[in-house]
Amino acid sequence: MEIQVFTSPQFGQIRTAGTAEEPVFCLTDICKVLDLQPGATKNRLGEKGISFINTPTAGGEQQLVYISEQNLYKVIMRSNKPQAEPFQDWVCGEVLPTIRRTGGYLATTPQMTDDEIMARALMVAQKTIERRTQENRELRLENHRLENENTRLLVENQELRNDKSYLDIIMHSRRALTVTQIAQDYGMSAKALNKKLNAMRIQYSTNGQWILYQQYKDKGYQVSNEIELRHSDGTPFFTTQTQWTQAGRRFLYEQLKAEGILPQIERM
Repeated sequence: MEIQVFTSPQFGQIRTAGTAEEPVFCLTDICKVLDLQPGATKNRLGEKGISFINTPTAGGEQQLVYISEQNLYKVIMRSNKPQAEPFQDWVCGEVLPTIRRTGGYLATTPQMTDDEIMARALMVAQKTIERRTQENRELRLENHRLENENTRLLVENQELRNDKSYLDIIMHSRRALTVTQIAQDYGMSAKALNKKLNAMRIQYSTNGQWILYQQYKDKGYQVSNEIELRHSDGTPFFTTQTQWTQAGRRFLYEQLKAEGILPQIERM
């Protein structure tokens, strides 16, 4: 994790790490400003806001204690030293707003040359660009996800409207229909529909008549009606015709839809 150093002529150097949204502060540096003991101060803070970060020091890299912004305020408020209030003003009024606005901190001293100030400014600017580039990338990904979700919902809505339109027709009708009439809903012939239902093992043919398989019998899907027909010479005769009920029509709708076969009304 990258360590940033904030420099103040009044308070010296304060090491920080973390992000612009969640900065953390070196407890040793804070305690030095406020004339506190780091060990005792740490024990009074909640563990949730404490981090251990490898930090370069004069004696080599060491694991130092860093505290969250919330814990920083706790430490400052518990101090009765005269420098506590101006230190808080500096942190809250200058350091934190600059970090959140630019992603970095541009601290200068009278001893710094123009080139050194420019180099530090370029470093802060580069970090700001990288952070905002990442934010833009995340926003684009989120927008893409929302667009996909919106498309999915539109398709789902259309499917629900389609389902409702055809099922409404079924629910508002009570009369039984011939296989020819149902086949017309799908833009098929009666022969083609019967053949498809046979392939789906819904019905089978015997003696020229289509019979439902056992698991579909006694479900109220079909009724048999006696109808009057006439011979070529005009004399009447009666025969039995099998028709599908509205319950059967709905059953066929669900079975055919599972096969990817939709009624014409739902293909519009």
